[in-house]
Amino acid sequence: VEVQQITMHNGFLDDILMAYSITVSINHTNHTTECILFNSSEAEVKSSIESLSAIGTDGVNVTKTEGTQGTPGSPHILKIYFRGSQVLGDINEVMIDACGVSFNP
Repeated sequence: VEVQQITMHNGFLDDILMAYSITVSINHTNHTTECILFNSSEAEVKSSIESLSAIGTDGVNVTKTEGTQGTPGSPHILKIYFRGSQVLGDINEVMIDACGVSFNP
């Protein structure tokens, strides 16, 4: 099992919701999720990563630190546990990229 950690937070303005994509590189090929909101649940992040063909069902487990606010000063910390047969061995560092914002009504 390989474990990687990422942090996600909202922007500096309360009425803007940040979204991120997660990129996993396996065998020199990048696989990128669709945009997910910064405050997505563990299950939503897990589902998004497992939707990648290189990962597959039950390929990861995701935990999220409790008690964080999702702000730049108190970001959500997520640990991704790669455990599926398709992701055995060393995985390059997971990358996250801001991929969109929406306005909170």
